[in-house]
Amino acid sequence: MSAFSEEEIEYLKKIYALVEDDDALVDILHHQSMSRLYSKKTMVLTIAPTQSCNFACTYCFEKWRQSGALSNRTEDAIINYIKHLKQEDGLESVNLTWYGGEPLLQYKRIGQPMVGGKGSSRNAVTDIFLDLFTKYGVVTEELYPDDVNMECMTRSPYSMLIGSQGEIYKCYEDLGNKELTVGNINDPEVWHNYELIAKYAVGIDHYNDPECRKCSYLPICRGGCPIRRFENVYKGKHNDCCTPFKGRIKDYIELYSKILND
Repeated sequence: MSAFSEEEIEYLKKIYALVEDDDALVDILHHQSMSRLYSKKTMVLTIAPTQSCNFACTYCFEKWRQSGALSNRTEDAIINYIKHLKQEDGLESVNLTWYGGEPLLQYKRIGQPMVGGKGSSRNAVTDIFLDLFTKYGVVTEELYPDDVNMECMTRSPYSMLIGSQGEIYKCYEDLGNKELTVGNINDPEVWHNYELIAKYAVGIDHYNDPECRKCSYLPICRGGCPIRRFENVYKGKHNDCCTPFKGRIKDYIELYSKILND
């Protein structure tokens, strides 16, 4: 530690790169994780306006294709649910991702800001989300999945993937599999299948895994893919859920340093 100044040591402690008590650190990270997962201020919303696709990618993982497209009824239900969360739970922002199939096959439905138009449909969802901001102050961000520190929507009770018929899933891989739906946005009681929701949120919590708790890579790993962990815990599989950095961190740091210096 003599190679570091007091200021550098304090910084390393602040970012948890240097800790005095590993168990205390894991508990702090667990608490931060739970705070993010159960926060009602932000909703991670993914909408699949169709599962149709005009490609034939060899790597496609979608096993359960359903016909149909997002209807006015389902669209209105999504908007009304967000208004409800704003009014009842204090929702402040929605992180919106378009998914499919190929969502651009329904470009009139989702709006056309990325192809030079405002959205030709009365019901263009993008325009309606902009209207939500104007009238209700709900900030909307259209985005792709975030960095590795983002909590996966699979485990967050306030995040959802909505299919074209209004069915709700907790993972991209579940889309189209009716056995893995956890609700429907068109129903008076939006959520059901609480057993599956609980398994995703609590049953596969990596912070309760003794092997994960003692692993020094936990702060950057976050337990790996929740679905792979789910398969291990509930289906008897043996997926490797560890970060690719494990055992190779020195190589990654050296490569990153080389890239910065080139």
